[in-house]
Amino acid sequence: MRNPSHLSPHQPSPSSAAGGAEALLQGELPQHSDAAPEPPPRSIIKLDTRSMVWAYDEIASDVEALSPFMALALLFGLSVLVPMTVLGFFEKNQPLSGQIVTGVISAVLIPACLVGIVYLLKISLFSRYANLHFNRRTRSIYTQEGKAAVRLDWNHVRPFVSAVPGPLTMGATPAWALVLVEFSTGPSPRPIQRMRVQGILPSRDACQRLWELIRRYMDEAPEALPELEVVPGGRTWQNALLDFGPMREISPTDSSEDIAAGVIGRLRKRNWWPAIGPFRIFWWIIFWPGPLSTILYERFRREAQLPTAWIADEAPTADEANPYRIRSKAPHERAGRRKATWIIGIVCTVCIALGASAWAFAFHIAFQSFLIDIWGELFRKL
Repeated sequence: MRNPSHLSPHQPSPSSAAGGAEALLQGELPQHSDAAPEPPPRSIIKLDTRSMVWAYDEIASDVEALSPFMALALLFGLSVLVPMTVLGFFEKNQPLSGQIVTGVISAVLIPACLVGIVYLLKISLFSRYANLHFNRRTRSIYTQEGKAAVRLDWNHVRPFVSAVPGPLTMGATPAWALVLVEFSTGPSPRPIQRMRVQGILPSRDACQRLWELIRRYMDEAPEALPELEVVPGGRTWQNALLDFGPMREISPTDSSEDIAAGVIGRLRKRNWWPAIGPFRIFWWIIFWPGPLSTILYERFRREAQLPTAWIADEAPTADEANPYRIRSKAPHERAGRRKATWIIGIVCTVCIALGASAWAFAFHIAFQSFLIDIWGELFRKL
């Protein structure tokens, strides 16, 4: 067994070894730099001499979580479109041209809605999440993207950045994603596969600092890494409400220090009292599908089954020492997390109940009688 502290160093690419920035490919980052390693925006759920694992916590998770509600919206559209289309053909006063236009529009929209419903349910209720594994033992990086398991050979990986649209919380400023690209061997290496390990980051420098954390973990001794926080893995109600839940949303009152501290950091600073201000309460009531879908999705989504051979050596033995500096939890942290979980759970549940009740009442007033009339008219015609 190789001592992780004496792993063979990562061989720099010819471009980085040349020492000139002009030798780098477009978007490529230097493999070695003076950047200080920076923890990832994702939560680290495992860190030892065998592997470092980042939780699946991308922006796509929020989109996928909302997909069942979006499917319900399309289903509601079908409940209006189908009877109106059929009744249009029974309308004797409508000219033939109007019936043709109605038929063409319906022939496009109805299948599109059905396909959309199936697709949205497929990427949400029937999808699995995959964490990102950095394996020191096998010198590889792997995860699952869609239905395909992807694995990169660390010895031939080079870091790149790519510009991506920034989220609303970052305004109109551009954002960046850190992408790792595996190159072929030989005198003329070419890219053969790629993996986006983190997006969205505020700058190229942030990508460089994150890459430095990865490089030091994979290539250097444990002492080269800063003290890092490791959160419990798995899908529990506490993780769904705290680590990956609705408190991730940025409030306009949050300072830059609060944003950088993350959810758990902000809770620690406030003695585990969540900062649930008027903005969050308003947001949770008006847009209640957001927090509800996030909580349920993070709690019940199933984990992807990566190939057994890839993860076979990740579990440490009972007496195996862990030399990495993992930020220790304060004695009262377990009680503090439990307190914050209950507070967020109760407040969020009340907000969701109020919002859902208001939406149900508005739907009853605006659409129930209309749907009953239009479907009743359709059955009478048939």
